[in-house]
Amino acid sequence: MGRLSSLASFSWRPSAAADLGADQAHVRLSGLERQKRSIVLPALCFMLLIGVLLIGVEAWSRAHAYTNRIEEGEAATANAVRATAEHAAASIDLAAAILSEFVERVEIDGAAAPALPRLHRHLMTRVAQTPALQGLFIYDETGRSVVTSLTSVDKARNDGDRLYFKYHQSHADRDVHVGAPILGRSSGLWVLPVSRRLQHADGSFAGVALATVRISHFQKYYEGFDLGRNGAMFIAIDDGTLVTRRPFVEGAIGTSIVQGPVFTLLRNGPPAGSAMRASKLDGVERLYAYRKLERYPLVVAAALAREDIFAPWWQDTRHECAALLAMLATLAVAGWRLLRQVIIRDGMALEMQRLQTRLRGTVAELDRLVNTDALTGLKNRRCLGERMDVEFARAARENTSLALVMIDIDFFKRYNDLYGHPGGDGCLRLVSDVIAQVSQRPGDISARFGGEEFAVLLPNTDGAGALAVAKKLCEAVAALRVPHAASERGIVTISAGAFALVPDGVNSVADLLDAADRGLYAAKSAGRGQACAGVPGPAVRPVARVRMVS
Repeated sequence: MGRLSSLASFSWRPSAAADLGADQAHVRLSGLERQKRSIVLPALCFMLLIGVLLIGVEAWSRAHAYTNRIEEGEAATANAVRATAEHAAASIDLAAAILSEFVERVEIDGAAAPALPRLHRHLMTRVAQTPALQGLFIYDETGRSVVTSLTSVDKARNDGDRLYFKYHQSHADRDVHVGAPILGRSSGLWVLPVSRRLQHADGSFAGVALATVRISHFQKYYEGFDLGRNGAMFIAIDDGTLVTRRPFVEGAIGTSIVQGPVFTLLRNGPPAGSAMRASKLDGVERLYAYRKLERYPLVVAAALAREDIFAPWWQDTRHECAALLAMLATLAVAGWRLLRQVIIRDGMALEMQRLQTRLRGTVAELDRLVNTDALTGLKNRRCLGERMDVEFARAARENTSLALVMIDIDFFKRYNDLYGHPGGDGCLRLVSDVIAQVSQRPGDISARFGGEEFAVLLPNTDGAGALAVAKKLCEAVAALRVPHAASERGIVTISAGAFALVPDGVNSVADLLDAADRGLYAAKSAGRGQACAGVPGPAVRPVARVRMVS
């Protein structure tokens, strides 16, 4: 500390000025100052000009490259979306063509029992020849399965509850209907239902012809695109129901992404476009390109992650910036000799400022370490004792009340034995957090008294106010519902004693401590988990008036 004080008072004088006379020294130093400024200012301006030009050229180059990366990303995602849209439309077209064939056959030839074996074989053959299809099904008007591409027909099965079946019951159009993805009851796989209405000669509803397209068919196709490490691609129903996505997340199939970036753009813009947005599913910012299919209620989108788009740009930027920094460093070294006089002149002043700042920080840190309990962050017992003396003297001068709340964690030894010392430390920290939150007035002092005991010093607070604070503390700790299997209540609780007095020249800090401690033991004797008013000793006069500063 002595060394720091001596450094703070040390002043530096140039030896040349000490040897010369006052007038000669002044003239010489003034001349040197003028010469230094005449060199430094033009040199500094020149170096700044060169540096600004170099940085400007590099900034323009990087901005141009940045724009090119965005344009390349937009082109790549647009091409991917165009390809996936054509693939999705072709897949639905294929399913629709197969359905048209069987709808015509069933409506013309009928689905009588003699024709069923041949129709069954035909369905099985078409599914075997079409990898995109999971199955083909014919249902009557009740939802009962008439014939399928499966090896056997479950007579008890009825799909009348499916949404696509109900759609055709209530809609007389003969168009292909693409429904939300479903989990196949026979295969257990996710499929996209493509269906058409069957009707009798009189136009009444006769059932449904269904083709189920494998979700894995789309997923396998999407895996062939190079979208970078964090790219994404999806197909969804136009109501926002997700069919599938890449990267594949099975739990996301059938969920709604209507609030996602693509559908937000669709609601407010054209049926096809691109924009940079953050994904609702994983939060990754991506450049999205999207397109709504014309013939079917499907939306496809492809996206490149911003990180992947600009990874090459960042690599080039780092290399070019490193070269630029090298050039600027060369300029800085060349100019160092010109600025050295200024650095020498100002170095001592800066060093003294650093020493003073470091000294103030060290003193503050030492004060914090000396007065703070390391485990709980509250004030320690030493600090509490000092503040009690100060507040006691102030209360005596101003004739105001001073209150103290003593707190103890109930059955803490049992808690330590049951949950171990790390658990006990955690319990102490939880209780200390509650105490710090409840006693938030600027003048209140919260401290760890020792072990599992805490204390709260409340200046300008009477007995009723102190007891109210103590009760609030007990309730707040109990509300945490921290398990304590060794306690009669099953949770961690605290007991508290509160007492207030007006210093009158007879009582003392020890009397305040003793009375609050008596209240604490009264709370424990009464069953714990509660607060009791302290019992004063013979020389203590409790506070009669009710006043609490909040």
